[in-house]
Amino acid sequence: MEMKTKWLIGIIAVVLFGAGLWFAGVLPFGGTAVAPSLDRPITAPADFSPEARAILEQNVLQLKESIRVNPEVSDSWLDLAIYYKTANDLDGAIEIWKYLGEGKQNAIALHNLGNTYHLYLKKYSEAEKYYREAVE
Repeated sequence: MEMKTKWLIGIIAVVLFGAGLWFAGVLPFGGTAVAPSLDRPITAPADFSPEARAILEQNVLQLKESIRVNPEVSDSWLDLAIYYKTANDLDGAIEIWKYLGEGKQNAIALHNLGNTYHLYLKKYSEAEKYYREAVE
């Protein structure tokens, strides 16, 4: 095999491998999105039982540690946003979803933004914007 062909195959392999890692959420996505602070506290709603409160707080601590170790994995960020939403902290959830939507064009985050703006905040033009972005 010619040296030129070997180089070409090597470059293609690196590009495809890198693209696979990017789509899997392992490689950085570039862009200007700044990750939300992991110092944001979470407060369980008053109607949570002590057991549910303890589980919520423990799960959030574990997710934050996971994100500190590997901040580029979208799944951990999405789970953390859901915990914020569960604790009625829509601002915390929205901050994470916007980060993922802007930086990674994460369709799940964009859809969740659409749902939140539509069903909870009743800001229909914002909801439509995020639903459209999610579909794209």
